[in-house]
Amino acid sequence: MRSTISSLFQIRPGEGRGTILLVLMMLLLTMGGSIGSPGINALFLSRVGVEFLPYMYIALAGLTVVTTLALTALLGRLSKKRVYLILPIAMGLSLLAARYLVSLDLPWIYSALWLGMYLFWTLQFLVAWGLASMVFDTRQAKRLFPLLAAAGIFGTTLGGLATKPLVDAVGAENLIMGWALAFFAAAIVIRAALREAKEVPVRSRWDRPSVVEDIQRGFQFVRRSELMRWMSAGALLMGMLFFFVVFPFSKGVTEEFLDEDAIAGFIGVFEGLTTAIAFLISLLLANRIYARIGFMGALLIFPVIYVLGFSATALYPLFVTIAGLRFLQLVWRLGVADTAYQALFNLVPAARREPTRAFIDGVPRQVGVALAGVLLLVSENVLEPTLVFALGAALAAVAIFTGWRASHAYRGALAQALHAGQPHVFFSEDEPFGGYQHDASAVSVVVAGMSDPEPAVRRVSAEILGNLRVPEATQALVSALEDPDPQVRSALLRSLARAGATSTLLDVTACLADSEPEVRLEAVETLYTLAGYPKGLLAQLEPLLDDPMPEVRSCVAITILKGGPHPGAPNVLDEMSSAQEPSTRVIVLEALESWGDPYGWDFAVVSLNDVHPSVRRAAAQAVVSIDPKASLGLLIEALGDEDLSVRESAAEAVGRIGTPALSAVVEALRIPALESGSLLALQQLPVHGEQDRILLYSGETAARAIHYNELWIGAHSANGLEAELFSHSLRAVSLRHARLAIQAVGLLTDPSNVSLALENLESRQASQRANALEILDSLGHRPIVSPLVALWEMAPSPPSDGLQSSIEAVLADEDPWLRACAALAAGAFDDSTLEATLNNLLQTDPDPLVREAAQRSLDGGSDMKVLPTLSIMERILFLQRVPLFANLPPGELKQVAAIAYEHVFSEDDVIARQGEQGDEMYIIVDGEVRVLAELERGKTEELALRGPGEYVGEMSIISQEPRMASLRAVGEVRMLCIGQKEFEGIIRERPETSLAVIRVLIERLKEAQGSETP
Repeated sequence: MRSTISSLFQIRPGEGRGTILLVLMMLLLTMGGSIGSPGINALFLSRVGVEFLPYMYIALAGLTVVTTLALTALLGRLSKKRVYLILPIAMGLSLLAARYLVSLDLPWIYSALWLGMYLFWTLQFLVAWGLASMVFDTRQAKRLFPLLAAAGIFGTTLGGLATKPLVDAVGAENLIMGWALAFFAAAIVIRAALREAKEVPVRSRWDRPSVVEDIQRGFQFVRRSELMRWMSAGALLMGMLFFFVVFPFSKGVTEEFLDEDAIAGFIGVFEGLTTAIAFLISLLLANRIYARIGFMGALLIFPVIYVLGFSATALYPLFVTIAGLRFLQLVWRLGVADTAYQALFNLVPAARREPTRAFIDGVPRQVGVALAGVLLLVSENVLEPTLVFALGAALAAVAIFTGWRASHAYRGALAQALHAGQPHVFFSEDEPFGGYQHDASAVSVVVAGMSDPEPAVRRVSAEILGNLRVPEATQALVSALEDPDPQVRSALLRSLARAGATSTLLDVTACLADSEPEVRLEAVETLYTLAGYPKGLLAQLEPLLDDPMPEVRSCVAITILKGGPHPGAPNVLDEMSSAQEPSTRVIVLEALESWGDPYGWDFAVVSLNDVHPSVRRAAAQAVVSIDPKASLGLLIEALGDEDLSVRESAAEAVGRIGTPALSAVVEALRIPALESGSLLALQQLPVHGEQDRILLYSGETAARAIHYNELWIGAHSANGLEAELFSHSLRAVSLRHARLAIQAVGLLTDPSNVSLALENLESRQASQRANALEILDSLGHRPIVSPLVALWEMAPSPPSDGLQSSIEAVLADEDPWLRACAALAAGAFDDSTLEATLNNLLQTDPDPLVREAAQRSLDGGSDMKVLPTLSIMERILFLQRVPLFANLPPGELKQVAAIAYEHVFSEDDVIARQGEQGDEMYIIVDGEVRVLAELERGKTEELALRGPGEYVGEMSIISQEPRMASLRAVGEVRMLCIGQKEFEGIIRERPETSLAVIRVLIERLKEAQGSETP
């Protein structure tokens, strides 16, 4: 039963609790509002008078603008979780206070309540949708927000229908109490739902735009967009027309019903029934309307309703006529027009969408509300009632013209979106509750796009058509299968598969003989998707087992094996699995991942230890696809892979396992080698239920960061290469632990913003660093975060004599790298205690690097120039002076030192020759190297003379072109050599090195240009 309900409402595993709480919250808020509002309306109409409503419309427009400004400022400066919890309680208490003031019959309270009614509706929807946006991400929102909207409509219906019996039982005055109680009940639900929500950090005051700035940005976009200009004009007119109906309807209600209880009962039942009918229309008819006449056609019908309604009311000024117009107004607005109106904003770029919406709803629409109040005041005193309705009909006629012009602009905007490659405008990736909403105008624009001269437009059109469940889409796709562009043909096949177009099997089969491998590959996958039973495809697929492209061979083999055993398909996979090229092994793993059969388990497991990171990345995805449960331990081990891209792939794979992996990943945080990878994995998992353990880890890691920072303070001003390496290592380890602790806190708030802030801490711009620190400082959990933020704000302290005490403390540290650095720096001291400790490390330490450092210090250090070979520690000491690696953390220098090998060249040796294919670069440790260009007729020109700390030969391995110059030794030259694959790994893994390479290349280019200048 539960699975049936989840399937019906598009609720996926892990979303149930949050969805139930948000649906209940929406029900409570809308039920309360639909009970309280009729009571407040009735009190105003009976005790103040309908003639004052135009004044209230003017005040309402101003109040809406002021409230929007205040709310935006509040939400930008305070925790949203706190605001969303406090607001319902505050509104409930305000309504209780208002009920008491009503009992005192204070004249002003009824006007305040009427304005507050609109304000409270705005606030409760802000709370509801704001909290929903914190619980659900963007993709979940597309599926589940329509369900929440349906819950809101259902709540409004229930509340409205309950109003009449409640009025009979407690009276109109006490309906206010019902709304207050609903707010309190909603606050309880909201508190529970907040556990499912992630806090969004308060934005820095430097990069936080005010609502005025948002509205200004929106105005700038509206001014440049023809569609948005006409929409702004339409919003103004519709704001006026709405209250041109509400006012005479309210007047008619007061004339038909003599006391406030009767007024409240009628308004409640009327709005409840109207909302129920609107809900049914939105479910059963709206999508058909959009498919037939489009979004703009649906919006154009709205002013037509106004013209017909006002004309009928002018001819027959009866209450039943104006009530009928009010009924049509609400039904069409709630059931059809609101969705179409919001859909038009999809044409606005995402970065401009909310400012544009804020401008149109906050300025033109509110101007229209105020103008409605002014015109109604004037017309009531000057015009006959029938002429007021005629004025409304005239305004509606102007709105029809505005909508007609907007519809022409809309088609132009759709064509622009298609040419710009914006498929999200035309379809939703996840089908929401209530089904897809297809706009007839959008469909016709996309079908026309299949004939566009630009291949990119045809390709985007093909991708879109595969997501549109309309008959003309399949016909357009099949008709275009002979497109001259292979990428378009591939897109067409993918779209036929998505559309489930089984009637096109013969057309797709013909594409197996396409000249382009990517098209043949798509044809195989499309056939399998459409046929459903691959045995029937054997005759067509078997010839492709010998296809020249490995991607096609592996796909065909997997497709055939999905249908059952086959004599030839396994042989193809086995042969590809043993291929020397890592790209071929990756292709097999990707095919095994898509299959998910145990057949590929052994190969996928072995590939987790492949020497090539690309293979290990693919293996991580394959094992989780084949057996999620058995793969968990393997993937957690892969979270400690030396290659960042492999760790990221393993983290993504763990995320695919979901909640069952959570406990094991949190436990892996305790293993230093797995910390960073585990945090990456936790970003992919719902961490609810493990907050306490994550906070405990964060606190302990923060304490370690502060501990190492204190040791760094004692050592940071020391002189000498060994002491500098020790000091830099302490600083790097301190900040690394600080980052890990902050990342862990970020898991409970907003991981993406935390990651961005941590990246900006490395910026060279002080303002960016300041913004990043402020974002981190606003995360919450201040006892953990604030001391860590202070580490980056710390000013250099005066010189300290605490180097020896820091060394003594670190020599017993659990981190072998820090022990090695401390042992290296200890050689500067003539201290018997330190000497005894070094001797002990030399004999007992399990890490060879620590023993090597201890030996060097006990030997009194060595001059690199006279050493026969350089140890790892000597290489590290040297590399920290090389500009190329100057920005690497000291711990990472160890990795570079480990992949470099030493070579000594004699006087006049040719190190590299111009024209040969280079496969390594050289870092000069000692001596000098001439860079020579061989000219015509055997002449050579010296381009540069490089010395210690500089590097040469990098251009060839970066460009993968023959060397552009020769390298010759001047005297004896000692070098560290790094091979091409190892250097590419450094560049890929360490962006700091990439930037250093770019800077040096620029300098080399300047040198070359200078040498060419006469």
